[in-house]
Amino acid sequence: MDQLVNDGGTTIIKSISEMNEIGCGLNSLRKPSGYLGRPKGIEINKYMLVDDRVDEVHSVIVHRFRMGDVEDPDLYAAQPLWEWQQSEMGSWVMEHSVETPMWHRQMSPNQYHMDYAVQAWLRGADYTFWVLKWADHVDAIK
Repeated sequence: MDQLVNDGGTTIIKSISEMNEIGCGLNSLRKPSGYLGRPKGIEINKYMLVDDRVDEVHSVIVHRFRMGDVEDPDLYAAQPLWEWQQSEMGSWVMEHSVETPMWHRQMSPNQYHMDYAVQAWLRGADYTFWVLKWADHVDAIK
């Protein structure tokens, strides 16, 4: 996207970097997901060789929450994401996930809020532990 032009043919904004400089709302241009830390760069497959044995890797939604209609939902979502990371479940997931957990954002057009979900990849025994201890807490959306 090099230029945004109005109906009269006048160039309004020349580039995305110019939009950033003037502070336009760029929620629609941001990626709707991100890592909760530095990615490990591991390619995730259903079955992976970990510590000289093959383990099944499960993709799991480990946390969900909603963010109201705010100007910059990703900025406001930082606090609940941080609080979750500092909780018992969050710190355990951050430690045991095969790849760094990732957050995803999706707009709910019916209720004008953003739904956030944190995805992690857990190996067999870790997945079983997580399901037995915390799986019921995920659907208790705040």
